[in-house]
Amino acid sequence: MNETYSHEFNWWQKILQKTLGMRRINRDSIDFSWGYFAPRWGLEFVVHRGFYFDDQYRVSFALGRGVMHIKLPFRVKNYRPSSEWEQYGFEVFEDLFWIRKGSTKKTFYLPFKHWVFEGHWILDKDNAWQEVGKKGLPDSWDFRETDAYSETHDYTYTLKSGEVQHRKAKCTVENRRWHRKWLPWVKMERRVIEIEFDGEVGERTGSWKGGTIGCSYKMQEDETIEQCLRRMEREREFN
Repeated sequence: MNETYSHEFNWWQKILQKTLGMRRINRDSIDFSWGYFAPRWGLEFVVHRGFYFDDQYRVSFALGRGVMHIKLPFRVKNYRPSSEWEQYGFEVFEDLFWIRKGSTKKTFYLPFKHWVFEGHWILDKDNAWQEVGKKGLPDSWDFRETDAYSETHDYTYTLKSGEVQHRKAKCTVENRRWHRKWLPWVKMERRVIEIEFDGEVGERTGSWKGGTIGCSYKMQEDETIEQCLRRMEREREFN
């Protein structure tokens, strides 16, 4: 949904503006004079003692689809303008459970939902998987340079201006594995080509932010390094 302000409202949006104080609509929220509604999944109840340079108390809550954030008719005594504010309550975000108490917070990983990292393997020059990154094992960066099997291919990327960038892409094959917390037999694996370009790629090339000089791309089953790279060449945008 495009961002729409009050002066752009159609007839039914103007009705909501008059009856509910609606001010703006975008893909992430519907803003009102008294707070906002975010159409996303949530589980939380948090009291905010101030909010983004605002001395007004607020409360946010959710029990499933949709998060309500409401201004309260109370102001914080001895409020000091700041981008930080005190919060009290709990919140679930992705695989974390947050307990907020003033300016401090505690977080806990949710069992059965959180993924625990098991290991990182790189294919070596003898076509064998070698684990890297853990204590006592080779560093992944060093292993790529000296012992990993690699292929270098030409890579082209067309900017929005029509300019074509020509690069060399050095690729290694890597595998990472996780398991669910408390369910160690439930596993997730991700096999990718890890790519290092010999120059910047993408729309930010030459800017202060800089273009992309390295990335990874998920491999499909029975796909070769070059096949995966060519698929990325067709599909991926570097903005």
